[in-house]
Amino acid sequence: SSTNDIDIFRGKTNGGDVSTWVDRVHNAGGVTSYNHMFGTGWDMNSQPLQDFRTDTIAAYLLTNNAFKTDILEVGYLKRGGGDLRHHLKTWDILTANGLFMYGNGVSDSHGSIWMDQDNIFHTLIWANDSSDYELLQSLSLGKMYFARHTLFQGAFYYTFGDLEMGDRGFLNVTNPQLNIFADQLPQGCQIRITQALIDSSLNINYLYDEAPVDTNAMPFIDTSQPSFIRIGVYTFAGEPLVFGQPIVIMGNLVGISETPEQPDALTLNVFPNPANQFINTELNFKKPGNYIIKLADSRNRLVKDIDNRYFYEGKYGYTINTVNLDAGIYYLTVMSHFGTYTRAVVIDR
Repeated sequence: SSTNDIDIFRGKTNGGDVSTWVDRVHNAGGVTSYNHMFGTGWDMNSQPLQDFRTDTIAAYLLTNNAFKTDILEVGYLKRGGGDLRHHLKTWDILTANGLFMYGNGVSDSHGSIWMDQDNIFHTLIWANDSSDYELLQSLSLGKMYFARHTLFQGAFYYTFGDLEMGDRGFLNVTNPQLNIFADQLPQGCQIRITQALIDSSLNINYLYDEAPVDTNAMPFIDTSQPSFIRIGVYTFAGEPLVFGQPIVIMGNLVGISETPEQPDALTLNVFPNPANQFINTELNFKKPGNYIIKLADSRNRLVKDIDNRYFYEGKYGYTINTVNLDAGIYYLTVMSHFGTYTRAVVIDR
C-alpha cells in the first residue's frame, strides 16, 4: 500500500482527520459511508486470512468508532481479498458490539455502465420522494436495502412487532411477529435470517446464522436479551440476491410502568435503569434539527459524548457501554434549540 492509502485507512485526509469531516457532514444533515473495508483489490485471500482480516478490521473500526460514519459498504461478492460472507460477518461484529451502522452496496462504476455488473450490489431507498431531504432522512434511518440488480429488481422490507427494518429501539407490543415483504423474487428462492446477541464480543453469539425461513412457520425470535436481526434472500442455487438492514431489539417495554414526562421535540426511553454493563437508549425525534447527546456524572463532568449532529424526524438508538463507569447516578442529556432534556440513570454494581 502507498503512504496515502495507509493514511486514509488510519483516518487521515488532507485538511485534518476523517472524524472532523464527518462531523461537518453530520451537522449539515448529511450521512457518511465507510467504503472498501478490506481494500480495493479483486483477488481472493484464503479462508484463514479472510477470518483474520475480519477480526482485525472489526477490532480496528470498534476502536475508532468507525470514524463516526453511518454506513458500511457491505455489498460485494468479493473485494479486497474478502468474500460476501466476511463482509457480512464484519458488519455483524460491529452491530453485536453496539456500533450500529447501516449496510449498503454501490455500483463503483464512476460514470460507466453499471446495470450489468454482477459482482456488486446496489442500494435502493424507501423514501416519500426523490428530493435530497427525503433521501437523506431515509438513509439516516436505515430505510434501504441492497440488491444485485442483475438478479433482483423488486421491493424488500420487513418488520418485527412495532420495529421496522433499520429501527434501533424497544418493542412495545406483546407477542411480536416477524413480517417480510418482498416482490419479484425468483421461484424457489430462500429467505434466511440472522439473529445475534448484542454482548460486546468479537466472538459473535449467533442465535440464527443465515438460517432458512419458512414463511408459513416463522421462526421464534428471542427477545429476552438485546439482539439484532437481519434478513437476506438467496436463489435456489445459493446465489445472494438482496439484504435488508438490522432491526436492533434493545428490549421490550411492555409491562414497564415508568413513563416519565417527555418533551415536545422527542421521546426518550432508557433501559435497563438501573444498569450494569450497558444502557440502551431509544430517541424518537418529533422535530428535526441539531441535537447534542451526552452522558455526565453527578458532578456534571462529561463521561461520554454520544452524538452531536442533525437528526431527522424518526427513531434512533444507541447502546452505551458502562462497564468502566463507577456505581452511582449519571445524567443522560439531550440538548437543542428546542430545549434541554435530562434523564437520570443509575449504574448499579
